[in-house]
Amino acid sequence: MAAKGPLVGERESLNNLREEYAHDSVFLLKVEAMTLTYRDFRRMRGDGNCFFRAMAFALTEKLSQPDQQDRWDK
Repeated sequence: MAAKGPLVGERESLNNLREEYAHDSVFLLKVEAMTLTYRDFRRMRGDGNCFFRAMAFALTEKLSQPDQQDRWDK
């Protein structure tokens, strides 16, 4: 089990991935495709629950945005 690093990381620019994977042309193409839709990303601790944690965190983060407040007022 990966016990290093936070469960949910801070937002990072996709440029960090470009630098990290500069040697991998296939991955760089995928990062470029991600930049068309996303501005940034968060790293998750890879401990077997990372997918579920990422989905739950993303949903909670989205629903807590001010433009989603009317959903909570109903």
